[in-house]
Amino acid sequence: MRIDSNYTPDFSKSERDGRTLTKDWFYKVLKNGSKVKRSFLAYSETKNSLYCISCRMFSHMFSHESKMSYLAKEEGLGNWKKLSDKIPEHENSSNHKHYFCMWKSLETSLGMGGIDKELQDAIQKEETHWKEVLHCIVDAILYLAKQGSPFRGTNERCDFENPSSGKFLNTTALLSHYNVPLQKHIERHKKGQISYFSSDIQDKFLDIIADKIRQDIIQDVKKAKYFALMFDCTPDISNNEQMTEIIRYVNMSHHGTEVVESFLDFFLVSDKTGEGLSQEIIKKVKNDGLDLELCRAQSYDNGSNMAGKYKGVQARILKKNKYAYFLPCSAHSLNLVGVHAADACLSASNYFGVLHSFYNYFCRSTSRWEVLQKHVPLTLKAESKTRWSARLESVEVIFKHLHKIFLALDELCTNGSTSETKTEAKTLMGQMKDFQFLVLTSFWYSVLKPIDRANKFLQGKDVTVDRAMRNIQGLINLLSSKRENLASEAMADAKIMAQNNGLETDFKEKRKRKKKMMPGEICEDEVFGITQEELFRGSLMEILDRILSEMNSRFDALKDVNSKFGFLSGSQINEIDSTTLQFCDEGPIDLLFGCGIFFNLMEAERTPLASGTLCLRTSKLGWVVKGLIQSACSLSVDEVLEDRWSDQGIVQKNYFGSFLNQSYYTFPRNYET
Repeated sequence: MRIDSNYTPDFSKSERDGRTLTKDWFYKVLKNGSKVKRSFLAYSETKNSLYCISCRMFSHMFSHESKMSYLAKEEGLGNWKKLSDKIPEHENSSNHKHYFCMWKSLETSLGMGGIDKELQDAIQKEETHWKEVLHCIVDAILYLAKQGSPFRGTNERCDFENPSSGKFLNTTALLSHYNVPLQKHIERHKKGQISYFSSDIQDKFLDIIADKIRQDIIQDVKKAKYFALMFDCTPDISNNEQMTEIIRYVNMSHHGTEVVESFLDFFLVSDKTGEGLSQEIIKKVKNDGLDLELCRAQSYDNGSNMAGKYKGVQARILKKNKYAYFLPCSAHSLNLVGVHAADACLSASNYFGVLHSFYNYFCRSTSRWEVLQKHVPLTLKAESKTRWSARLESVEVIFKHLHKIFLALDELCTNGSTSETKTEAKTLMGQMKDFQFLVLTSFWYSVLKPIDRANKFLQGKDVTVDRAMRNIQGLINLLSSKRENLASEAMADAKIMAQNNGLETDFKEKRKRKKKMMPGEICEDEVFGITQEELFRGSLMEILDRILSEMNSRFDALKDVNSKFGFLSGSQINEIDSTTLQFCDEGPIDLLFGCGIFFNLMEAERTPLASGTLCLRTSKLGWVVKGLIQSACSLSVDEVLEDRWSDQGIVQKNYFGSFLNQSYYTFPRNYET
């Protein structure tokens, strides 16, 4: 760049060998003291070098490269120590004077008209045309990419009026109605000419845009310094295992500070073991230009290859960086709790099998669906594979509208169009009239309702570690408090449902199995020591115990992280036990968390030890001594305090640390001044 009256380059980064470039070199001082601007000089910030514009422009005309000045070469002149010799030597050389005259002659001819001027105008016009065309094409690509829409259609030809040509060509045709250069470009387009409409060009533009966005995100991550890793695997449509990379960091901009999660990349993986995946993740982080040592958290799903305590990805990365704390996806953990609880006993598995058959029966036929909608006001929901607690919606329809469902099934049993419709409706009705089915409906509705509420809370954008842990702990406490009475309440609700629909309220007794006696064998027929009701009550208790056991084990990592960092939100300040506090040795404070919260703990009373010296203040954590230590004081702080309280024997040499020349000390709260 060149120096002019409106702009002066930034030479702060031009340092070489302890010297920096100044703008004085862009001016020549004549013998009479006046300054003349060296218009031929230009400075490159990227190469940190000086160039001669005229000589660099006509450098191809040099007969011998050895005779070229450094100001005309590609690397430029970067030795600031020799500027006083090289610049005068160059501007006084015959080659420079010759090329300088050619440069000025070219400028003059371009300004006055002629062949050069017309050629330059034609070049400028063509350049403007292509810029306008490319702007429209990039805008169309960005619009479709943001919408996640497909670019190409079934017709690969550039037929802009054909709807089957794809959204990209149709969008480009729409933009041409309001852009004259693009319209002319489409009109004069012929096969074999450059058009920028091909699918290859679209992919290249997308790659350029993606690389730019990725680099901007990485720069934001580096600016934030610390970050968290989030990786997950899933097969794509071509059945290849694809890993998703997401980085969580604190974005600091002029708009404010916020915690963001940014998608970075997809990449294929082949080795699904903990060792193979950890190597791929470490390699990807390194290729992105990020330092794994600055990672402060990692979050994956609950698969053994990712979350394993000894050979999982999180354990292997934790060995390389002990501060990369592992925190599994809480919503996914809660989802797995329900999945394993449903497999705890045969009756629970059979129950959700009946629900699945019920949904499939009505969804396979529009006429059946119309009959169901005529009787039931709620929409029937399918089972969710990704959010297990969403099965509440399926159970809720049965729990609230059982009588109306029986009316719909009864109508299909009577007026069904086919024998298959009638038979399946009769079978479903028989399964749903079973008293065990009614008890399980009430039981699962009572269990799934708080689980679904907690699951939705955990997926909120503003949820924090301490709030998530309190929510999980509240759910555990709620289910634990209901453990003894939940089975009885479910049976009581089921009896009410059965009586309202004229159904039996007793458990069906199973036939006693008779054992076949072999020769010389003494055996007895099966004898039930407990009733069917007690046996079924035990199954419900088994399901609930499985839920509580899974929740206590799957959220250990969340408990550990919350115990370390939950205090940052300030909600746990009242839970601090002053008897367990351990303060560091006296020294400079690097970082003080919750400073405002700490000073809010201070009470109003202050007790000065002496005029102009230390001040004693009470707090919920004990006594705090604060103040400036006068340089004329002959005693150290320890000596002053020990003299004051040594006879009571209460001095504890615990320190908050020192900041500048201020020291902080803590003493037991039970001391009275």
